[in-house]
Amino acid sequence: MQTEIDLTSEPARRTTWWSTIFEPGWSALVTCVSLVVFVALVILGGILGEYRLWFHIPAAVGIMTWYTVMMKRYRTDRKG
Repeated sequence: MQTEIDLTSEPARRTTWWSTIFEPGWSALVTCVSLVVFVALVILGGILGEYRLWFHIPAAVGIMTWYTVMMKRYRTDRKG
């Protein structure tokens, strides 16, 4: 006798960091835009050496803000 296990039920569902930041919709859009803007600011800071801090500081603040928001969402999703 074989029993089926429903892996889609709530107790068996595991939320991962990647599924949180790339959740279809607003979360995935924010993640993609944040990463593209971060990379662009870092590259521009490298190219325009005189204005490096004008690009690197906003890049660092932006990526830290994105990370904080996504960690809060991840922890909320894990709690259920």
